[in-house]
Amino acid sequence: MRIAAAALGTLLSTCAAYAQSEDPGRRHYEIVCSRCHGGDGNGGEHGPGIVTRLFARDDEGLATLVRDGLPAAGMPGFPLPDQDMRELVAFLRTLKPKRGSAPVRATVETTDGRTLQGLALNQTSADLQLLSDDQRIHLLRKVGDRYRPVTSQADWPTYNGQIGGNRYSALDQIDKRNVTRFTGTLRWDTEMADWRQNYGATSAPLAVGGLVVSGTSGGDEGVRGFVAAFDQATGQEAWRFWTATTPISTRSTGRPAIPARITTAANVWATTCTRTRSWPSTPGAAG
Repeated sequence: MRIAAAALGTLLSTCAAYAQSEDPGRRHYEIVCSRCHGGDGNGGEHGPGIVTRLFARDDEGLATLVRDGLPAAGMPGFPLPDQDMRELVAFLRTLKPKRGSAPVRATVETTDGRTLQGLALNQTSADLQLLSDDQRIHLLRKVGDRYRPVTSQADWPTYNGQIGGNRYSALDQIDKRNVTRFTGTLRWDTEMADWRQNYGATSAPLAVGGLVVSGTSGGDEGVRGFVAAFDQATGQEAWRFWTATTPISTRSTGRPAIPARITTAANVWATTCTRTRSWPSTPGAAG
């Protein structure tokens, strides 16, 4: 009994010491931030990683961001007391990006002869987002070995338009006063698939050469997805690619047959202004 009492006393002392040494900033982070941005700030189920963005704001800017939030992007504000906010900001400064994911410094020449130096926040073979040393963000397009500033004045950063999902353009060349002058007629109307079989088409088609390419939705409803192309002049289907194999189609594809019950949930379709993407997901059991 004395041994048990001594062990209990040691345990309580250890817990008390741990509680006293726990970083209060970490505690605030776990309550306010970790659910969305992950325990290490590198992203979670409901929010993006923040560790590579913290350096873009000073302590006061971070406190304002936490306090006011970003309502248009779905981030609520958290009006913490001043002391708690200082502790949270201090902890945020200790977060580190995963190895290899931190922004790297870059120096680029622009088409108008300027030299820009700073951190490459995002970079592809065609464009660059650069945070220059004067804390300005530059959106650049690659032209040969140089870069030019993005000049488009149409703010359409997401598939849904604005961050709030407006889904319409603010451009005003066509409005209710002149729209009646347009006399375009429907060239053709072709049904891609039977809606009674849970097929749908929720993304915009893509014009490629003389074809119109589109894909189906309905993977969550048990359909066997596909991407198809249609002749722009006639609407006739030119080809179809199934995104899930069935025993029937293995004769033409040469791929190994899979059980008939596994035929579904393998279609995702998305388009951008320059590319088409189709991601087949792991087929699910149809039962």
